[in-house]
Amino acid sequence: MKAMRKRVADHDVQRWASRYLKALAAAPLKPHRPTRASEEELAVVERANRANLRASDRASERTGQ
Repeated sequence: MKAMRKRVADHDVQRWASRYLKALAAAPLKPHRPTRASEEELAVVERANRANLRASDRASERTGQ
């Protein structure tokens, strides 16, 4: 219990806010923009989306909706 109380006392909202504001101040004004996804990555996402849609359709059919 003592260890937990010490941890909670040391990691309070003031500490979190201070660290968050420091990180925010250190962030670049214009963040790095990620590169475009490759054709292969887009194809993988599209296949996953189609599989999810098919699974959703099958589930709806089973429940009669």
